This record gives sequence, structure tokens and C-alpha cells, in this order.
Amino acid sequence: ATSGAGLSEFEVKAGPLGSVTRVRAAFSEAGFERAVAEAVIRPTEIDLLWEADSYTPPFFRGRALPSAGVGLRVEAIPRFKRADGSLVSSRDITFTWRKNGYVIQGVSGRGKSRAILDSPPLFGTDTISVEARTPDSVFAGEASVRIPTTDPILILYENHPLYGVMYHRALGTQNILPEVEMSFAAVPYFADASDPNDRNLVYEWSVDGNRIDGDPSRPNEITINASGSSGIAQIALALSHATNLFLNSSGSWVVTLLGEDATGGQGNPFGATP
Repeated sequence: ATSGAGLSEFEVKAGPLGSVTRVRAAFSEAGFERAVAEAVIRPTEIDLLWEADSYTPPFFRGRALPSAGVGLRVEAIPRFKRADGSLVSSRDITFTWRKNGYVIQGVSGRGKSRAILDSPPLFGTDTISVEARTPDSVFAGEASVRIPTTDPILILYENHPLYGVMYHRALGTQNILPEVEMSFAAVPYFADASDPNDRNLVYEWSVDGNRIDGDPSRPNEITINASGSSGIAQIALALSHATNLFLNSSGSWVVTLLGEDATGGQGNPFGATP
């Protein structure tokens, strides 16, 4: 208990999930109670998870980030713990979703712990928040997150004839490779696409300034043959989208092909890069 003249504020430490802390404040004058107020504190937790409906390649360990024009999936995971240790089911909780402070009526309601929203606008950032509350208001909590939009990123990988796309080893801006001919695959991270060969993606390849027409069935791939040349190739790629006009990305790489290695074989493609 805490008391004193003019003491209008004091701190209370909440207990663990499932606990109940009761606070009673009384105002006294001349030895008589003039006013009383009570509050009940029940700790709650809410995790707010999100990811975009954008493309990421196999084995990617990160989150799919939103680029302009893609969908955004969000989910609230409340932990409202009763005194007996049981948790309130999400089906019995009312969720109110907000974007930048405005209620999104279409995705709010009882049991609506998940929502699909539009991604932030180009170069923009949205604040997504959710309020969760039981019908009797015994349990309540809020969570929010700021989500910025991002530009799709083009990464170039070797497309090995035996092992496929070498996702563990991305090409840098300058590359020296012990081959005469190599195939490469561009991966559009965070693009508005279901896969790199999505029919809505438009790839424009050029080598040493000359436009190259790729394989219509695999437009994200290109093959370079250094026979009879210096072996140095300047590869450039521009990516756009047939319907999403916000999607624009580009990349460039210099590749030097030196010919077969000393053993005449492919070597170990999963070994350390020298």
C-alpha cells in the first residue's frame, strides 16, 4: 500500500500472464473517504506477424518484403490467459484492424485474427495496428508495426547444368569464372510474381549494349558463350511488369569467362568461393 498527502500517482508492477492485480485508490479529507476508484490489471500479450505476397526463392530464410502493388498478409496471435491457465481462443476475440489510424471495417470483427491488406504505396510506409478484445472486455490488448515498401531486387546466379540454380552463391558486380560457356538465372526478390518466369514479368537482357532475346519459356535465364571473344561480357537486365506499373528494377554484372579449369572439369560447385 502507498499513501501520502498529494500522492496522485504511483507505479504498479504487473504480474505474469494469468495473474490479476487489483488497484484501489481512495481520496480522504479530514479522516473521511471522499472518493474511491478501483482498477483490475490482467496482463496480455499480442504478437503481430506479417509478410508480403511477393516472390522469394527456395531456401530463402528471410521475410518476403512488400513492393508496391503486392498483397500484405498480417496475423495477430493474442495470449489472453485465464487464472486457471487456459487461453482464450482467437475465435472468441474481436479484432479491430487499423491502417495509419483508420479502422479497416472489411477485415475487422470477431475471430478475424488474420487480414490481407494492400502493401504500402511506392516509397511509402504504413502503420498497421490491431486491437484485440473479449466481448466482456475482461481481456484487451494492442500491437502495431511500421511497414515500409521496398523495391524488387535482381540477383544473378549461375544456372549449373547438373545442380540447377546455385542459390548459395550470388554473382557480384565483377566475376571471373573458369568456363567457356555459362548459363545465368536472374531472381527477382520481392517482385509481384508467383515465380521468376511469371508471364507478367518483362525481362530485357543486353550483353555489351546489344539487346538479347531470351527463351520465351524461361525469360529470366541467359547463356553466354565466350568462344572467339575476349571472354569479357557486360550483362545488363531491366525488369518491369505487364500490369503493375510500379515494378521497375535493373541490374548489371561484368563476367569474365577464362575457359575450362586446369582439371578440365566442373570442380566442386558447393565449395568455398576463392
